[in-house]
Amino acid sequence: MKIQFSPNLNNVLFSSGRRKYMNKINLNTGEVEKINRLYGHEQTQKSFEYFKISASGTYIGLTGNNGWCNVLNGHTGQWIHGFKIEGTIIDFEFASDESFIMVINTAGEVWEFEMPDKLTSKSPNKIIRKWADEGGVGITKLKLGGKNSRFVAIGNNNGIVNIYDRNTFLPDTVRPKPIKTVENLVTSISTLMFNHDGQLLCIASRAKRDALRLVHIPSGSVYNNWPTSGTPLGKVTCVEFSPNNEMLVIGNQAGKVTLWRLNHY
Repeated sequence: MKIQFSPNLNNVLFSSGRRKYMNKINLNTGEVEKINRLYGHEQTQKSFEYFKISASGTYIGLTGNNGWCNVLNGHTGQWIHGFKIEGTIIDFEFASDESFIMVINTAGEVWEFEMPDKLTSKSPNKIIRKWADEGGVGITKLKLGGKNSRFVAIGNNNGIVNIYDRNTFLPDTVRPKPIKTVENLVTSISTLMFNHDGQLLCIASRAKRDALRLVHIPSGSVYNNWPTSGTPLGKVTCVEFSPNNEMLVIGNQAGKVTLWRLNHY
């Protein structure tokens, strides 16, 4: 099950599970609205289980079937556009300014699509760039971070995370080199999270206890002084940085949430 608050609707959250609809819940009024307005595109969206809301709440993205990523209006829940890739979608990310969406398949092939016009909802379905992750095996997670979505982190089922700098990409770049490859974990990457200024990346695997590392992006170094062998993280299921980058919240499989202060980095 997934739950996420809308960034621009007051006290409104969206929730979904392994079913053919999602719920829009207004906490002010208690009203619950069922969203399944795909109008002719139902065959490309069998389940609403995995979704993401864009930074300003304009769009809701859904991982569909047969290589489809469907985009809904973040206010009404109506279908706007569908993006089709080759293979099976494993993850996607909206740019921080909502100008593009990045979609990746299990083989590490990455598509960057121009987003629909915010006023008319029309889109030329333009592919801005298509490129491949180095290695491209068993991809599990994708994350964008930094100003103007500068950095891309891609994790796989062997615990490897490749970090790319989009500012170094040329128009014809199809096989970029990572600025850093993190190999500190040995089990499948289940969590990738940049802090809000893009200087830190938190990587974690829920398959092993205490499998979490922090990466300093400017230097490309992995912190070796934390967490330690005595840090009680458990099997990490989710992480989040506070808006001012002073705190890191970590949730684990046992239902425990811990709060950590980031004094400096």
